[in-house]
Amino acid sequence: MCIKEGKRSNSANMVNMKHQVPRNFGSMCKVNGNRKRLIFGIVLIYTCLLLHHWVAAKDDSNTYITVFHSSRHLRTPDQQKKILIWLPFYGKSPVQGMRESLKQCLVKCDITDDPNAIHDVNAVLFQLYNLWAPDVSLPKVRTPNQAWVIFNMEPPTNMWADLTKFNGLFNWTVWYRRDATITNAYGNRYSLNPTEIQEAKELYVDKDYYSTKTKGVVGRISNCKDYAQRYKIVASLQKYLKQVDIDMFGGCYGSICGKPGEWTNAKCNADLNTYKFFLAFENAHCTDYVTEKYWDALARNQIPIVNWKHVHAGVAIPSSYINIYDFDNVKQAAEYITKVGTNGTLYNSYFSWKMKYRNKRTNVVCSICESLHSGDVSLQVYNDFDGWVKNDSCPKQTVSYMLRYVITLKLRCVFYQNYVLLYMYRRTYCEIVN
Repeated sequence: MCIKEGKRSNSANMVNMKHQVPRNFGSMCKVNGNRKRLIFGIVLIYTCLLLHHWVAAKDDSNTYITVFHSSRHLRTPDQQKKILIWLPFYGKSPVQGMRESLKQCLVKCDITDDPNAIHDVNAVLFQLYNLWAPDVSLPKVRTPNQAWVIFNMEPPTNMWADLTKFNGLFNWTVWYRRDATITNAYGNRYSLNPTEIQEAKELYVDKDYYSTKTKGVVGRISNCKDYAQRYKIVASLQKYLKQVDIDMFGGCYGSICGKPGEWTNAKCNADLNTYKFFLAFENAHCTDYVTEKYWDALARNQIPIVNWKHVHAGVAIPSSYINIYDFDNVKQAAEYITKVGTNGTLYNSYFSWKMKYRNKRTNVVCSICESLHSGDVSLQVYNDFDGWVKNDSCPKQTVSYMLRYVITLKLRCVFYQNYVLLYMYRRTYCEIVN
């Protein structure tokens, strides 16, 4: 027991002890206390380091993905990586086109569609929709150092199959979502550097886009069954747009854009180019689901009118579009579209982004190749692939929902069959169930 300096114990006072406590005894106690605290701190730090090492040595996992840290899963340091395209892949082999894309990469990869090469490849690339066909089988062999990569560009609302059978199968996802292993969006907002900004200003600062457009609003929709219910917005815009005309193309409206049977052709693009606005309505309100509808409209120097509810600010180019859901109702949106469409200065202001940004599409083949070389992508497996897909702001397609949708639609069509005022509604929707 340590006693404060200059004090005696009670017992010493009672018996009038001759020996008093040394003057430096308090300092000695302080030194001993500091030493104990130092030793305790060292032991605590050492214990924490041991715990950290123990946790890092174990497999790390979240709800959908299990990440491995074990060295037995490390990929081989090959100078040239090999990728196997598992056919079918959108109905045909993309090998030739992907080899052309690989010429732009900073690292070396080779691509094949020969299934016999399964033993020698570093990655196997699958296309999600093709795996639903009953006659498509998965590889019978899988080596420990292979990454199985699943490619998809469609939203969950277009997915019919039971995805639970793919749980624990794929290591990487190539998806439009930003939380995918490799993000492959339909377009990418690229911020110009100072030199590029100066060059862009010389090209666009006084450009008049308004004078090059002779028509109002145009849309192109052939997927009549959609969760976003685009037909309702289109019908409302047709009702409220007074000074700006609106033309609709596509299978849902019985009007072909360009040459029949060709989705993309010069004739259609030439026709679309004459319009000030393009209805870039997506068929589902999925997280960050922004397709070529938006990006192609920008390329045609049009203002896209979008229906986004769950798109983060960093996905699209600011001040380049009009979002229908930024207004209290469609009538207000129509009034603003009319205002922009009849004011050249206001219309041209929607293209100021050209002096700050541009669309820079990702070379997805290079992204896969670089990931194989760098090792930056975690060694992992999607243990709950179905759950990861469903972790979105839009629902996954189900057979029960589709049956309810068709039955309800059929009843509506029967009810409205004789109403001339609803001719457009009947033409658009009834024909797909008759």
